[in-house]
Amino acid sequence: ATVAFADEYQGRPTPAMGRFSGKREWETLYDGWDLADAIKDLNFVRSDGKTLVPQPHMRFDDTEMWTLDDVRGNKLGSPLNALRAMSPADREKHLAEYRAGFTINPCN
Repeated sequence: ATVAFADEYQGRPTPAMGRFSGKREWETLYDGWDLADAIKDLNFVRSDGKTLVPQPHMRFDDTEMWTLDDVRGNKLGSPLNALRAMSPADREKHLAEYRAGFTINPCN
């Protein structure tokens, strides 16, 4: 039986399922878009037209809810498009740096 995009999965509600637009490869689709515009296009905005459906916290005070204005100004970029735009030499350099990894420095 197909369980993808069901209202419930293993007894747990999945309220966001009805909000998916059906678009695929969102990184490429929204390459160059402002994050706020992409969120609005994906219908992840509440009925007031400005408050985000997902919130980065568990506070339920309306004055603390994130809105489109809080995320505006962040440009989305497709890693695939960026790699395709690089010259072969730049791509190899980028991939070598990526493969080398990185170090997480403790905050305190």
